[in-house]
Amino acid sequence: MSSTLFQGSKRQITLQSIPQVLFQFSEEIQIPNVPFSFPAIPSAKYYYVSRHGHQIPMINSVGSDQEKEESQRIWYAMNSDEVFPLITSYAISRRDQIGVKSSDRPASQISLSMKKYLKQYPDSVDWFFEDRFQFILGQMKRRSISDFLSDFYRFPLNPEADAFKAARLIEQYVRDGDETPLRIYLKDGYVWHLADHPFGYYPIYELFFLLTRFASPPLSKTQLRLAERRNQTKFNSPERIFIDAIFHYEIYNINEILQIIEQIALEGPEMAGKRFETNNAKWINWADEYLQNFGKQPRDVEYIGERIFKLTDDLSTWTDLQIEEFAEKLKLELPMRHEYPTRYAWIGRFAATIRRFRTDV
Repeated sequence: MSSTLFQGSKRQITLQSIPQVLFQFSEEIQIPNVPFSFPAIPSAKYYYVSRHGHQIPMINSVGSDQEKEESQRIWYAMNSDEVFPLITSYAISRRDQIGVKSSDRPASQISLSMKKYLKQYPDSVDWFFEDRFQFILGQMKRRSISDFLSDFYRFPLNPEADAFKAARLIEQYVRDGDETPLRIYLKDGYVWHLADHPFGYYPIYELFFLLTRFASPPLSKTQLRLAERRNQTKFNSPERIFIDAIFHYEIYNINEILQIIEQIALEGPEMAGKRFETNNAKWINWADEYLQNFGKQPRDVEYIGERIFKLTDDLSTWTDLQIEEFAEKLKLELPMRHEYPTRYAWIGRFAATIRRFRTDV
C-alpha cells in the first residue's frame, strides 16, 4: 500500500496488509456501539513495520467499513479462552490446539504468546514468578498472577514490546505522573500510531495492556464511558482514583456513577462519601466495595464469637459509621485503614480483634 501520514504522529507510515484475514468463531460476540477507532482497536488486516521488523497493527481507522467491523468483532472475540481459526496482523491461533479436547491438547507455552504472536489456551501459570509484575498486580483488585498471565495467552504480546520494561516504566509513571519515559519507549520501537494517544484513558492494567499489545483492551460499554471520563481528570485526582477502583466492577447504572464522579470533583470525596455513610476521605480507594453494599440491608451479628470469616462477612455489609459505633460499644480500637489493601481486609482484622479480646460478650 502507499505511504500514509498518520495524523498527529508526524511520521510517514507505510501501511502493509496481510494476504487474507482468517476468522472463524461460532459464539455470539457482544460489541459496544462505539466508533471504530476508539480508543485504539487494532486493524486485523493492516499493519506497519517496527524498528526491529515486527508487525505493528494499525489503529482501526483504515480500510473499508466491512473490514473495520470485522476487526472489531475479532478483537472482542479474542477475549475468549477458545482457540479458533485465526490469522490477523497481530495474532495467529496455535493450529495444534484448534478443536482438540483438553486431555489431548499440547501444553501452552507462554514464550510463544510473548514473542511469536500465538493465541493459545490459558494453561496454568501458577509456577511463573516475576518481581517486575508484582507492582501491577498490587494495583489490581482480586487479580492473581495466573489471571494476569492468562491474558498473555488470549491476547499475545507484540514481539516489539518489552513487558518487563513496560511494567517498570508504569511503576515509575504511577509515582511521578511523567509520561515522557512511556512516550520514549513507544518511539524507540517505532510505534508511531500511539505517538499522541492519551494515556489518561487507562487504569494501570489497561495501560500495561496498551504498552504490550499497542492496542486498547476490549472494553465494555460502561468501561468506555468511564475511560472517557477518566481522560478528563488530572493525574492522581480523587475522581481518577474512584474510577480506577470501580473500573472492573459490574455497573448497572452508569449515569448514577457519573453523578458520583461529578460530586467528587465538585465537593470532594469526603462530602461524596456521606451517601455511603463514611467519614473516611480515602473511601474512594475501595469504592467498588462501597458500591457493592450500597442500599443493602446490613446483616445482623447475632454472636460475635462466630468464626472470623463469618463475622467479617456480616460486618462487611455494615457502613463505616455503624462499624465505628460498634467498636466504641465494645471499647476496641479499629485498625488503621491505610495498612490494608481492601475494606474487607480491614474489617477482617477488626473481626480478629473482636474474637481475641471480646469473646466474653
